[in-house]
Amino acid sequence: MRVIAAIHTNLDSPEKAMPQLERFLADYPKDPLGANLLSGFASTVSDPELKVRLLNQLIKTFPDNPATQKAEASLALLKKVGKPISLTFRDAIKGQPVSIEQLKGRVVVLDFWATWCGPCVAEMPTMKALYEKYRTQGVEFLGVSLDKPEAEGGLARLRDFVAKNEIPWPQHYDGKAWDGPLAEELGITSIPAVFLIDANGNLASIDARGKLDTMIPRLLAQARLRPATSGGR
Repeated sequence: MRVIAAIHTNLDSPEKAMPQLERFLADYPKDPLGANLLSGFASTVSDPELKVRLLNQLIKTFPDNPATQKAEASLALLKKVGKPISLTFRDAIKGQPVSIEQLKGRVVVLDFWATWCGPCVAEMPTMKALYEKYRTQGVEFLGVSLDKPEAEGGLARLRDFVAKNEIPWPQHYDGKAWDGPLAEELGITSIPAVFLIDANGNLASIDARGKLDTMIPRLLAQARLRPATSGGR
């Protein structure tokens, strides 16, 4: 269909894609493809308000569609943006304690990944380059490994991969993969997934993958400006 082709062609341009999407939904209000289009568009757009609107429309129009459960989880996660995030763990590599509380004052990149995840592994050199670029500017990276249970060799593979690839940042590992408390709390349904936490310990972005070189400087600038603003009150 031309409408579907137009939507896919303009997924990165909401003002062009939205009229096409709305036309399809009006013409085929119960077509399951509409749920897929809403879900795909919602996962692509960066505008939080539009994302919420699309997810709500998906839930309302297709309540029994499999995509709806993921949409509900995404909405719940969006509500956490701007709010404090709590995370305390022992680094699976060096055994040292790590907490977001201790990292206040620094921007934190939270990278959900696994050694079995092809895209995660492919992006690791880029993540290392970004770490080297920003680590002295007030930025910390934390890995959250969704590798398999320790009894199935998950921890050994994680440690081996980190050592071979010289990954310098701490790694959270609980051996529960998708069922781990942190993954469930933050609605992780696919990896790689990259979140950003601002210098105040608040969740700043749940969609930072591929955007760190733009978003990190913005959060660093905000962190530099905030003390001056507070001091003037």
